[in-house]
Amino acid sequence: MWNTEKNNYKISVARVLAFMSQYRKETKRQMIIILLSRLATIVFFLIIPLYYGKIIDTISVETTQWTVALVLPILRAILWRNLCNQVARRTIWWVIVKMEVSMMKKIYHNSFNYLHSHSYRFFTNNFAGSLLKKINKLVRGYESITDTIIFNLGAKSIMVVLMVVFIMREHLVLGLVLWWWTVMFLTIQYRAYKHQMKFDQVRYEYDSFVTGFLADTISNNYTISCFWSQPYESQQFGSILEKRWKLTTKSWINKEYIFTINSILMVWLEFVFVWLMIRLVNDWVFSVWLFAAFQTYVLSLFHQLTFIANDLKRFFASVGEAWEMIEILETPLEVEDKSDAELSITWWAVSVKNIAFDYGEGWRLFDGFSLEIKPGEKIALVWPSGSWKSSIVKLLMRFLDVQWGTISIDGQDISAVSQVSLRSAISIVPQEPLLFHRSLKDNIAYGRPDATMNEIREAARMARCDVFISALDEGYETLVWERWIKLSWWERQRVAIARAILEDKKILILDEATSSLDSESEKMIQDAVHELIQNKTAIVIAHRLSTIKEMDRIIVMQDGKIVEQWSHETLLNMRNGLYHKLWKIQAE
Repeated sequence: MWNTEKNNYKISVARVLAFMSQYRKETKRQMIIILLSRLATIVFFLIIPLYYGKIIDTISVETTQWTVALVLPILRAILWRNLCNQVARRTIWWVIVKMEVSMMKKIYHNSFNYLHSHSYRFFTNNFAGSLLKKINKLVRGYESITDTIIFNLGAKSIMVVLMVVFIMREHLVLGLVLWWWTVMFLTIQYRAYKHQMKFDQVRYEYDSFVTGFLADTISNNYTISCFWSQPYESQQFGSILEKRWKLTTKSWINKEYIFTINSILMVWLEFVFVWLMIRLVNDWVFSVWLFAAFQTYVLSLFHQLTFIANDLKRFFASVGEAWEMIEILETPLEVEDKSDAELSITWWAVSVKNIAFDYGEGWRLFDGFSLEIKPGEKIALVWPSGSWKSSIVKLLMRFLDVQWGTISIDGQDISAVSQVSLRSAISIVPQEPLLFHRSLKDNIAYGRPDATMNEIREAARMARCDVFISALDEGYETLVWERWIKLSWWERQRVAIARAILEDKKILILDEATSSLDSESEKMIQDAVHELIQNKTAIVIAHRLSTIKEMDRIIVMQDGKIVEQWSHETLLNMRNGLYHKLWKIQAE
């Protein structure tokens, strides 16, 4: 069970802002327009209370019938400034919508690319549902942080400063009182919400875990139903939710404490400030209109500071949300291209020299393992159960990098060429046929999207799947539904073989491609495989020995080392050999 107490939550606000700023660099023009428009709205906002103060002053002095005429020019000025203010606001919204949508799309795309650049091991250690939620949190966090900084924190901070400066200019003591209180208030807010952020981060991490757990149970619904383990899974999920809501409750209660402190500070300031202004009016230091203007500014200041407090809460919450995915984006890739060099295929020879791979915790594979495969040679790799069958495929495809030794193709170290060029030269038919939730046509043509329909049909015919596809109501346009529940295992395997046939690459890996088939289906797929491996260098990883009798060379391994390597007939005649023993066990 995942434990939040074991995680170290050190969130760097500066690093989150640095990540956001790399996207803002591409939008300098839009940012300048937004800044100028925002300054215009601030100026209009601060000027208008002065006009209302003049109206009050005029009304209190002028009691003749010409009062309306005197006030009318002031009202016109207010009207025009309000209209200009609205134009500036609409300009900001129009520009920021265009900018944010573009940047959010780019963040999604960059996150997608970087996420899929991680190694195989990264995905085995993370819930798919959790990763998806983290990407969504990052995009949502970018939007929230950008809005908060542009619309709220920056603009409202300028308003607060200008209002305090105006009051200070008119009366130094009142201005200093207000300035001291404002600094104290904002300092408390900043420290309180920064402290609150670590509680939110624990909650967000656990929220991602809840999503991952839920996605895992949904994708394994069939297993849950078979074992009728729903009560157990429900109990587990209930325990996770209990922890999740305890964290949420604690976070929300902390925020209520902050709100309470804010309210007390504002009530205290309002009382002191109004009392001081009344004293000044009584002493004839203030005019009535200045009292009204000051009161308007103070009330507006309260609103702005309340908004700033809420914005700080939202800002730090958004930083906490975005941080999860930014950590992943800052995590170095386990397998990286050392250069842009392209793999050049001429002879299709594969060479493995003295390789070793360490999974960590003392688990080392293929310690000093070597293997030479000639161009066009068909070899089979045979292990007893539990001898790391899948690991050799991951190393050949560079899903993982060897720590010692080299793997080369036609004399070129695969770690020195781009992963794209390497994998473009190799076809693989995996033990578990993986299909997308797309049409059968799209799945077959996945390695060659530009293939014609005739080529797709020919590949399907060679893979012995054209008959069952043609019998479907929508034929090749039939959608393969989630987790392929409408196709049997052998049908999916034939589609995977058709995909490899259509790719027609010169190096082919078959990773136990017939291990889960009945005898009739196996015979059909064997025929398809024999057509597939013609004129190719083929590496067949097999558990069922009946499928590899025709290979040029069968390599028998144990504990990561080669113990036998001959043809099927030669190995079968070695009565004390491991291959003969495995064959006898399977035959019986």
